[in-house]
Amino acid sequence: MGLFQNCALVVAAVCVAVQWYQRRNHRSIKDIQGPPSTWLLGNELDIWWQEQLGETDFKWMAQYGNAWRVGGCFGEDVLVLADPKALQHIFRGYNYPKRADFRQTIRFLTGTGLLYADGADHHRQKRVIDPGFGPGQLRQFYPIFRSKAAKLSTKLREALTKSEDKIINIAPWLAHTTLDIIGETALNYPFNTLDNHQDELTSVYENLFIDAVTFPPAGALIFKGLWCYLPEWILPWMAYLPAKQLRVFRRYMGVARRVASQLLDDVCREMVSGQNNRRDVMSLMVRANSTQGPKQGMTNDELVSQMTTLMLAGHETTASSMNWLLWELSKDLEYQALCREEIANIRSQAIARGDDDLSMTDLENMPYVTAIVKETFRFHPIAYHLVRKAGHDDVIPLLTPIRTKSGQFVTEIPVSKGQSVIASVCAYNRCAEVWGDDAHVFNPRRYLNREKKEGVPTVGVYGDVLTFAAGARACIGWKFSVIELHSLVVELLENFELSFPEGKTILRVPAIAMTCMVEGEREKGVQMPIRLKPLVNC
Repeated sequence: MGLFQNCALVVAAVCVAVQWYQRRNHRSIKDIQGPPSTWLLGNELDIWWQEQLGETDFKWMAQYGNAWRVGGCFGEDVLVLADPKALQHIFRGYNYPKRADFRQTIRFLTGTGLLYADGADHHRQKRVIDPGFGPGQLRQFYPIFRSKAAKLSTKLREALTKSEDKIINIAPWLAHTTLDIIGETALNYPFNTLDNHQDELTSVYENLFIDAVTFPPAGALIFKGLWCYLPEWILPWMAYLPAKQLRVFRRYMGVARRVASQLLDDVCREMVSGQNNRRDVMSLMVRANSTQGPKQGMTNDELVSQMTTLMLAGHETTASSMNWLLWELSKDLEYQALCREEIANIRSQAIARGDDDLSMTDLENMPYVTAIVKETFRFHPIAYHLVRKAGHDDVIPLLTPIRTKSGQFVTEIPVSKGQSVIASVCAYNRCAEVWGDDAHVFNPRRYLNREKKEGVPTVGVYGDVLTFAAGARACIGWKFSVIELHSLVVELLENFELSFPEGKTILRVPAIAMTCMVEGEREKGVQMPIRLKPLVNC
């Protein structure tokens, strides 16, 4: 081993030792109750090796209350929160930035864009991107949502003619549809995956999270645990290590950034020549950025990163949510019928006023459809954990008291700067104090006449769920995703009756996003088998 490698190891060891010492002298949360853990791995295997995602969090919440302590690697104590008052507190402003290891994983997947940025950088980037997701823009995108949904129906009908049992793995079809939608609306890029077009970019999306992060071995978790003890300037260099996850990320980002850079060059060239009047998100973003000063605008790297972020987050999360929505509908023929009747009534009103199709307002005025969209986001949150750290010494308030190991009941938790905090989205979305005694039951009817409990803080931007995060860091594309889901579910319910095939068990698998797989068929990757019965002749 050469001199450089020896020096690097010494520097890394010193950094780890310093960070470990500082953490040991933090204000302790050891009196907070939590599950037993080991010094080396903490509870990492408990969290990452769940076959039904959320069950571990639900068990701990039932046992310890809406705030508990889990072990991280190397003896770290991590505070987990499902309490609405605590979550409202940590998502207010930028006082709880993303933890360094979590942030670097985002950087390896999307670059230095909005998902990666924090504090002033996040605020600066968001100001430039906001125009692309305003109400007027979404109304312009709506016809694209509807046309792609109609194409999906046509393609599914064609696929059914070749299927004897009429069972379709809907997951890849939904991924293709949402990728085509984000391509046209955000990037003016024709993915055309519903037309069986396949190129290098579309191929790298297939089972991306499954290949990279599902059921990581103990060694990978320990290696990742070290990142919290290293200075942040070292972490970007981790991308070049030969670990499997990092190899998958490198391949994806190499292709995605190359395509994004070419698209950005094309837009800039059109704008210089005065030929760009497009209204896609990318064009609006570049146009808005050109009006900013040097310190207020985004760098070229940040612009490219916004595009890679849109490519990935703009289709993967919506497709995953739609998988879960159709799964729930396929098990409830009665609720399907209620939605279908509602859609038919609104369709009749649209025809009576002379419209060829449903408007965006029509979709928003469907209580049953809206209720199942909200309940899906509540019950099946794609981002199940949001990892943060305290930016300063703080006291986190609780709505519901918890009992500590020493037997005291407390309504606030003092934390030190740097304290790791996990916002358990899946646990909050099942919190009885917010949702009632049937919080663990999928019940879209709760939203038809729901009255918010007095004194319970509002968390989140839609349906009081945390699925789109909250506060300054709330997902900028949440409304886009909601309208897209409405468009897809209305189209599919008008054309098909859904049922779930017997003998199949769906697993909620923890990857970077919550992923659906069939029990005993993990080697097949993402699956959601649905039996489709056309409501009119093919």
